[in-house]
Parts: sequence; structure tokens; C-alpha cells
Amino acid sequence: MEFNDIKFHQCVRLGRFENERLVTFIPPDGKFELMSYRLDIRVKPLFSVDVIVETPSNTKISFVVKVKSNYKEKSIANNVDILVPVP
Repeated sequence: MEFNDIKFHQCVRLGRFENERLVTFIPPDGKFELMSYRLDIRVKPLFSVDVIVETPSNTKISFVVKVKSNYKEKSIANNVDILVPVP
């Protein structure tokens, strides 16, 4: 799969990406877009993530995170991180 028109936020260490194909960065304050890209083919996402947030009181918060793989049963995924921002 080939990514086209890749654009990184200025906080990304481009040398590491070019040499090792790793996206590493020091995040700036606030929200930001880390990366954007375009694919020339239609692909199904590898994972579907659903998050349900409930606040039963002012001092409690509950997260239900459901992750589903969308790839073939014989395939495996290693080192998958799923981040859920917490206010």
C-alpha cells in the first residue's frame, strides 16, 4: 500500500521517519493534526474502535472501549496502541 501526499505536523522528527519509517514526535500544547495522507485505493480500516463515555455523577466517568479487527483470521497485529483521551 502506498501513501501519497503525506504531510506531517512540524513536531514530527522527519529524520526518523525517513530512516526507520517511525513517526516520533514531541506533541505541542492543545489539539493538532499529526499526519495527513491520501490513498489511491479503497481500503477497509484494520480496526474499528467504538468508545462509549458515561458520566454517572460529577466524580465518576466510565469508558467502554470496543475494538474489532477487520482483517483475516490468519493475520496478526503486533504492538497495537489504542489511545483514549481522558478529560
